[in-house]
Amino acid sequence: MDSIVHFEMPYEDRQRAAKFYTSVFGWRMQMLGKDMDNYLLATTTETGEKGQNPPGAINGGLFPRSATGPCSIPPW
Repeated sequence: MDSIVHFEMPYEDRQRAAKFYTSVFGWRMQMLGKDMDNYLLATTTETGEKGQNPPGAINGGLFPRSATGPCSIPPW
């Protein structure tokens, strides 16, 4: 079975999401600009030459929730 290497989640308020994940989980959040569709890059663990450190940990990102996109349903 293939392992997970990246995750993505929608956000409604980029500043609030960045503050939440930084304060609760200690993730480093990098806010990319409009040219990158306001993506919010989430670094949850360091990455070395041999992959994530510790093995099994993953990094990911958040994207703006869209009223018409694939994540248009309300959050639970």
